[in-house]
Amino acid sequence: MDLNKFNVFRPETPQKSAFVIAMIARITPLKGHIYFLKAMAKVIRTKPFVKIWIIGDVPEKKEAYKQELETLVYRLGLADRVEFLGNRQDVPQLLANTDVLVMASTVPEAFGRVILEAQAAGVPVVATKIGGAIEIIDEEKTGLLVLPKDPDAMAHAILRLLNDRKLAAEIAVNAKKKIREKFTLDHMAGQTIKVYQELMESMHILVIKISSIGDVILATASLKALRKKFPLAKIYCLVGRESREILQRCPYLDGLIVFDPKYHDRGFLRLWKFSRKLRSFKFDKIIDFQNNLKSHLLILLSFPKESYGYKRGFHGAFLTHGIKDSNPKLSPVEHQFQVLQPLDIPYRKELLLELWPNDQDHKHAQALLDSEWLGNSQHIVGMCLAASDKWETKNWPVEYSARLCDLLAAENVRVLITGVEKDREKVQQLLRLTKTKPAIFIGKTDIMELAALIKRCKVFVTPDSAPLHVAAAMRVPFVAFFGPTSSVRHLPPAKDSVVLERSLSCQPCYSTKCKITTHACLREITPEHVAGRIKDILAKAE
Repeated sequence: MDLNKFNVFRPETPQKSAFVIAMIARITPLKGHIYFLKAMAKVIRTKPFVKIWIIGDVPEKKEAYKQELETLVYRLGLADRVEFLGNRQDVPQLLANTDVLVMASTVPEAFGRVILEAQAAGVPVVATKIGGAIEIIDEEKTGLLVLPKDPDAMAHAILRLLNDRKLAAEIAVNAKKKIREKFTLDHMAGQTIKVYQELMESMHILVIKISSIGDVILATASLKALRKKFPLAKIYCLVGRESREILQRCPYLDGLIVFDPKYHDRGFLRLWKFSRKLRSFKFDKIIDFQNNLKSHLLILLSFPKESYGYKRGFHGAFLTHGIKDSNPKLSPVEHQFQVLQPLDIPYRKELLLELWPNDQDHKHAQALLDSEWLGNSQHIVGMCLAASDKWETKNWPVEYSARLCDLLAAENVRVLITGVEKDREKVQQLLRLTKTKPAIFIGKTDIMELAALIKRCKVFVTPDSAPLHVAAAMRVPFVAFFGPTSSVRHLPPAKDSVVLERSLSCQPCYSTKCKITTHACLREITPEHVAGRIKDILAKAE
């Protein structure tokens, strides 16, 4: 609406007895002229001094309908009240002398512009409760709504406005206020531009992270930052089958695409077929946190507009925005954020990892604790005995873990052991060595149930492993062992953590077998020292 065009002078008469009721519409059956005239016949009985203006003309093919209306006017006894004014160029001036405008349409219309014109001129409106009128008029506040083809209800609403001039004035004021807020030309232009901006930002983004569970957890901070930068984008993550559960409840993603290495990795043909699925999404941006030949090849076969990642080997040329991996001593999350910098997404130290266990996961964890009489225990220390099968060198000696259990038990601290079925042999060895009986929850949790269980611990003790990242994501203080790998490159961000790492000349070796056969990097970390650090964390918590 151009408010200035309809900003007309309306003469106010305190004790008004003569009124003008107008209807502005082309003369066709769907506009409801017949029901308007029948309603006015009822109004006249109560308000004899009323003029009725029908503004608008009939299309060439509807002349017979206008004649029908003229006949109805005579039959209803309205001949001296009704004026057919035809098409007019002075609608604002006519509205200045109108007391009530009626829109009597019988079928839904997209938008009743004439309602806004009347409201802009300060005229209260009675409209049928269909189509765009419902969007414009707030019932009893900015106008009155009646059911279509109901002359009785229409007459009643018109009389309400004629008899209650205070109500009519309030409705006119409220309606004009709403127009200023929602229906001005400036507002319309702003909303239109906003739609284009939303479309520009509503892109499709794919994040590739098809590696291990711990590495996928490390990506959660990046996903949060990515969602903040592109709030309207459709963001998907390409994950491995074993790690998909981690991101199933991630609030920063719109969906997951699962990559099964056991199937999709078997030959280029299967990889090509899988890439067809990726191409169907028409990704605008692909962000590669995997950064290997396979992930870069999937990017190439997906035909994104832009792709981001580290340039490694000849396949780095497959990226449109590849960067060099020039600083290997960055922390793992900061290392990921280097890939995001070309998107103007900076790294912030306060960014932490996240996981999203649900109520069922927490109930399962509680049931496990109750089964070992740990449900009400205030001092629970969790312990992970082993990293992956490949990395035996990451593991603290089992006899040290057994000794730590006994030291903590002497301080009235209960220990629970987490792990998967492959760790069963180590657990049996631990039970033979320890004098106390820790709670054993090997193979009793999936990753989200493990997160809920670790959340109940005061401290979690672990080598460089996926449970380390789970503890960090659940904001649980942890004691982490680093031997063959470097804490600088692999320690997850956390608010409260203790890193136990020797500074031997052979560290970090990144070897799955100790090259000097002594495993000194972890054997020189004693159970007594670890117990002391755990006590410090417990004391700090209290």
